[in-house]
Amino acid sequence: MATSRRVGPAVVRNRLRRQIRAVSIELDRERPWSPGWYLVIVHPSARGRSSAELGSALADVLHRAGVRP
Repeated sequence: MATSRRVGPAVVRNRLRRQIRAVSIELDRERPWSPGWYLVIVHPSARGRSSAELGSALADVLHRAGVRP
């Protein structure tokens, strides 16, 4: 996962990383992803989003990328 300093201070970046990691684990449990390597780049607008919002955004991106049916 790539989180630039533009997202915020280290505390904010680390919180986002933990939230996205937890959301990605849940999404993979529901419907496993295709095997491969994935790079998630966190945009500054992700700051302050709830886990539900991050999960919805990640699911949408995975769907558009063709990772999930």
